[in-house]
Amino acid sequence: MVTEQKETVERVEPANRVAVPARTTAKRGAWGWAAALGLIAAAGGGGFFFMGAGGEQKEGDKAHSQSAEKGHGEEGGSKSALKVVVVKPKRGGMERTTDQPGTIRAFEFAPLYSKVSGYVTNLTVDRGTKVRKGQLLMEVYDPERYVAVKQGEAAVNRSQAEVVQAESRVKVAKAQVDASKAKQMQARAIKEEMDAKLNYRDKQYARISDLANRNAIEQRLVDEQFDDKEAAKASVNSAVAGIATADAELLEALANVEKTDADLKAAQAELEVSKANLDMARVWQKYTKIESPYDGVVTDRGDGVHNGSFIRAATEGGTMPLLVVARTDKFRTVVLVPDRDAPYCKVGDSAIIKFDAFLGRNFEGKVSRISESEDLKDRNMRVEIDLDNKDGSLRDGMWGRAIILLEKMVKTLTIPSSCIIERNGKGEAKIMTVKDNKIHIAHILVGIDNGLRVEVISGLTESDATILRPDESVAEGTKVETELDDESKSMHFGEH
Repeated sequence: MVTEQKETVERVEPANRVAVPARTTAKRGAWGWAAALGLIAAAGGGGFFFMGAGGEQKEGDKAHSQSAEKGHGEEGGSKSALKVVVVKPKRGGMERTTDQPGTIRAFEFAPLYSKVSGYVTNLTVDRGTKVRKGQLLMEVYDPERYVAVKQGEAAVNRSQAEVVQAESRVKVAKAQVDASKAKQMQARAIKEEMDAKLNYRDKQYARISDLANRNAIEQRLVDEQFDDKEAAKASVNSAVAGIATADAELLEALANVEKTDADLKAAQAELEVSKANLDMARVWQKYTKIESPYDGVVTDRGDGVHNGSFIRAATEGGTMPLLVVARTDKFRTVVLVPDRDAPYCKVGDSAIIKFDAFLGRNFEGKVSRISESEDLKDRNMRVEIDLDNKDGSLRDGMWGRAIILLEKMVKTLTIPSSCIIERNGKGEAKIMTVKDNKIHIAHILVGIDNGLRVEVISGLTESDATILRPDESVAEGTKVETELDDESKSMHFGEH
């Protein structure tokens, strides 16, 4: 049986057979066939199985296997060193992006309600109707509002007439003041005239009295002069009374002016109240007309909104909107950015929106606004990207994906993500490089990893040959033969 196993091994690999220590037939009996198979696998497939000193089959490490293979190659000339594919680190860094679902919403939309109750008339739109700002969409017939306007107009006219009357009374009162002032001046002039006459009579009486004392004239003439003097004195007193009367009349006229001014102000205030009531009535009348707040499209109409149907005001139980109008010239893409990307997102970041409905077409935009706060429920931050819709291709509620450029490329190195052996949460990682045709385990610090390439912050140079898809079981110092991958070949040839 031992002879048969040995012959089998020799047939499979006569030149590079692994030397097996001699064992007794008793010990090899239980492991004979397994040992033969192990030797076959080691010889034909470059495996790492050998027979231990105790007759047990053990797995050798890569270094031992490769040493054995090298020894075989030196003895037999048909075995070579372990071959590995290496890549050259690529300079240019990588962009940090976030790719998240996004929902298209109209930049502005307005559910329209009625502030008055009444009957629907002149309904001119329906779902999908394109409208212009200020366009009449429907009316609510409420006759009380029109009657209130007429009442308000009548009240304004009456108040305006009262203001005119008050203004006339003010004019009359002011004219009376002017007349009283003239009368006062006249009374003062009469007094001055009477004062002059009295002064003349006093002098005349004194002269006649002197002549009479010298018996130059008769006593009768003295008495006449005395009477004239007393009459002049009475005229002065009368003039003084006339001045007092004129002063009193002037005061009365001035008071009348103040009263008429107050009446005028009251009439003017009443006019303002009437105008305000009229404006209020007209406002309520305007509420009977439902107009579009901006250019857009009618996206919804209440099921019970038809010409002739009765609707209730929103303040009286009308909870469902009559119409909904949305802008269509501009949309906002609502994106929920996760916590890990939120600190890097800022207004102005470039973004590309992709929709399943428009395969192959990208919509470019920029981050227009961010909430600056994360939702405590899911730790996402709301971000909005405005998109123009001049061609009208976008629809409210569409779903797509938003790719936001958070950070631009930096001058660091990148390698394929498949080069990484292991990493921790601090950004530290291990890779395998080749130096002097030997395996070297390098410790590096990594940054962004997009699943295809990873950014190397430190621990690697452009000249370091990095093993692609390394075997973690290969030991440090193992001799290897290297082959550049296709991309690195193009880079290598380009350098030369």
